[in-house]
Amino acid sequence: MDDKIKIRNYAIEKFLKNGFYKISMDEIAFDLGMSKKTIYKYFPSKEKLVEEVSISFREEVKNKIVEIINSKDNAVIKIVSLMREIGNLFVKVNEKMTIDLQKHMPGLWKGIDEFRTKQINKFLSSVIEQGKKEGLIIDLPTEIVMTIHIASVRAVVNPTFIMNNKFSFKEAMEYTFKIILNGILTEKGKEIFYKSTNGTNI
Repeated sequence: MDDKIKIRNYAIEKFLKNGFYKISMDEIAFDLGMSKKTIYKYFPSKEKLVEEVSISFREEVKNKIVEIINSKDNAVIKIVSLMREIGNLFVKVNEKMTIDLQKHMPGLWKGIDEFRTKQINKFLSSVIEQGKKEGLIIDLPTEIVMTIHIASVRAVVNPTFIMNNKFSFKEAMEYTFKIILNGILTEKGKEIFYKSTNGTNI
């Protein structure tokens, strides 16, 4: 494993778990047993390293979503799979990381929010259309459903809400999905949903 990959993998694990603001380049160099000069060779600043972590995490999320969307499952199973995968990915991210991003690197946080919105629009809208054809989702305007969903995610799955309430990011995301789904699934869709989740949280 070359030094760049070693540094990136360390940062992904360290930053997602502990945030990045209070972690110095000296600490990173010490933990990795290498000089700061080596780290700066690949990442000129801690901000560049944080950007690398953000890009890697976004790619991981995107790849998981694409895999699920391209499966042959019905729309409800796809939504459940999306909830599970995104929830598992969020478990990796401590609230400190998102708070640090929002407070200390707002430009990068804005990019993450735009990425999140774009992915939701692109992939979830296709699943909703699929569900309508399968008779699992009520024939409501997709644009309105998507707008409500995106607004809900932004309002609930964000650092400010998490700091002021007793939910984890994973829990906030799951409850948001479930509340919206209960309003758009047909009876047949609800039956599949509750069978696939055993009537519990994902």
